[in-house]
Amino acid sequence: MTAALGAFYADVFSSVSAPAARALAICEKIQAPRLREMARGAVCAAVVEGHRELWDAVNDGANGFASPAAVCQGHTPDDVALVLD
Repeated sequence: MTAALGAFYADVFSSVSAPAARALAICEKIQAPRLREMARGAVCAAVVEGHRELWDAVNDGANGFASPAAVCQGHTPDDVALVLD
């Protein structure tokens, strides 16, 4: 789990060639401004929601993660939303 989240954070926080960055770059090619913003917002919302679900699962004591902060590398759903906004 830690390795998967590490790859996710590398994608969101640092890599311009990562899947999220490529999806957002494709959105930027949409010529109609309103549709472009809607598409970009939908991509960002999906990434943030996916991270929120993982965050909730890791931080749920019933799931047995001994150190949730370490698994999520300290990145909260709000951190992800801020970067993608």
